[in-house]
Amino acid sequence: MKKNKKPIIFVVLSIFLFIIGGTIAYYTSSDTFENEFSTAGYKIEVMEVFTSPTDWTPGTTTPKEVSVTNKSSDKVAVRIKIEESWKDENGNPIDPYDENYESAAIVNFAPDARYYWNPVGDPYGTSVYMYYYKSLDPNESTSNFMESVTFNPYVEISENKNCTTNEETHATTCTTETTGFGGGTYTLEVVVETCQYDHYKEIWNTNVEILDSERVYERMLKNDYHDVSSEEEFYGITFGKEISRGSFESVTTVNSKTVPEDAIDSWDASEKSDGSVMAWYKDADNDNKYELYIGADDGVRANMYSMYAFGYFDNAERVDLTYLDSSDVTMAVGMFYAVGASSRTSLEIVGLEDLDVSKVLYMDGMFMWTGGRGRTYDLSNWDISQLISAQSALFQAKFTTTGITWPSEVYNSPY
Repeated sequence: MKKNKKPIIFVVLSIFLFIIGGTIAYYTSSDTFENEFSTAGYKIEVMEVFTSPTDWTPGTTTPKEVSVTNKSSDKVAVRIKIEESWKDENGNPIDPYDENYESAAIVNFAPDARYYWNPVGDPYGTSVYMYYYKSLDPNESTSNFMESVTFNPYVEISENKNCTTNEETHATTCTTETTGFGGGTYTLEVVVETCQYDHYKEIWNTNVEILDSERVYERMLKNDYHDVSSEEEFYGITFGKEISRGSFESVTTVNSKTVPEDAIDSWDASEKSDGSVMAWYKDADNDNKYELYIGADDGVRANMYSMYAFGYFDNAERVDLTYLDSSDVTMAVGMFYAVGASSRTSLEIVGLEDLDVSKVLYMDGMFMWTGGRGRTYDLSNWDISQLISAQSALFQAKFTTTGITWPSEVYNSPY
């Protein structure tokens, strides 16, 4: 792979936006604008932030944002697909990868895209759709899907060199012209598809789970991971309350949101801040180490994206998941990271063997540094048929597992 300096190379970057509902509308790129698509009361608004450059050079990053707003009166499902193509200076199609398999253009997804957009298909092919994780209610918008596109500075650029020698002065003059990616045109097509939520599976012929917006926040435990910018800040917040996770010697889920009278303190721990999930703590043995309780009527539901949800309770000796519904969880990255990691504890995770992981796609670092020396959990009830990646799931975990075959082959998500 060559990384030496190259002559300045200009290309034209063009991006097209498609919206698909009952019919197809075609839009070319421009400055920041709003695109509207409507048929018979069905109205979708796409916000695009993009200015097409005419002198795109290697290393240049061009902002590009896409989000979708539901302007209709019904719930809709949303998915997005991107398609890329290159043409040389003569308009002939060329491979988007160089001989070293470097992609000439790099699509930079939004930092939080992995939390809200579910990739389905070959991540290195053209069949990948990104499904928004939940239905859109009227006047609700998706998160941004992508943030920019970069002309890869390390891609190989073809060059034609012509030299002539003056017979009298013996001076040689050489002219170098770039071809291929240099002087070419890159096109990025963003296909936005929407349909009525209650029929999306048959319309799109897919089994992908898109949560009903009414269910997304129902009895759902708040995930602090989305609201912090550092590990230290996360450690100091417990489901929305500024209190150190290291303060608790146990974490217990219960099937009632009624706070007992002997609770030292309590707070709303629901994702929607509607009081559907409550948290409180006690000090039953008066040792200045607290017992944390998380309760909701009919049990607590875990977030679809439960990264580090129970992570960092490093002094916990017991975590009781009996009344935790994890049936919607797709992202379990670091879900129990460093729980009970203190050398003074011998962690027990009650209910782990019956945890519903049937929709989980990512378990990377799920039990990294988790305590429980000498314990063994039989995970034969786990359904990991949807699992894509479990890298370092048990790295430095003190307990062992039986009844499960962890995948040996994984691939990275396209984010």
